[in-house]
Amino acid sequence: HAGEAGISAKKYLWQTFETLTEAQKKLIKPSKHQLELRDKKLTFAKERQQSQINYLKSLPAYSNLEVKLVKDLGKYEGKKILGRITNHLIEVLEGRSKEDTIPHEFSHYAIDVLKQFGTSKDKSLIDKGIKMFAKDLKRKEGESKEKFRERQEELLVQRIGEFTAGRLMAKDLP
Repeated sequence: HAGEAGISAKKYLWQTFETLTEAQKKLIKPSKHQLELRDKKLTFAKERQQSQINYLKSLPAYSNLEVKLVKDLGKYEGKKILGRITNHLIEVLEGRSKEDTIPHEFSHYAIDVLKQFGTSKDKSLIDKGIKMFAKDLKRKEGESKEKFRERQEELLVQRIGEFTAGRLMAKDLP
């Protein structure tokens, strides 16, 4: 079957690429066409990011947030950081984040505000969200209650970000 052959070829190429040294990988140069495609995708991604930012910042609850698209945010536990929020500043990896990264970071802000200044009803809503979305999350051996709660909240924020990204796509933002 032609599709299976293509999948096998991709697996072989990927496995071969993974065995190359970093020096060998640097010798592999993308074609002009590949670079043009990448640049086109990057431009589209930047436009999409800006549309998300413009829409979310138009909401009164988020008008006081500053958003910066940056070239690099470093790594955390070996993974590239796609976005982060510090106080009222959201930084997102320019053109290379996932569809839900920006809504995810805005969701962190909303959850943090509700935890800090919300009513008991607001805080109960966070607890319900955690029970709904993090119910299968297990506490690791030796993990503190605080660290476990952070992981639960992160999963809640992840699900809110994914939901919001889907809603923004449905709005057909450019």
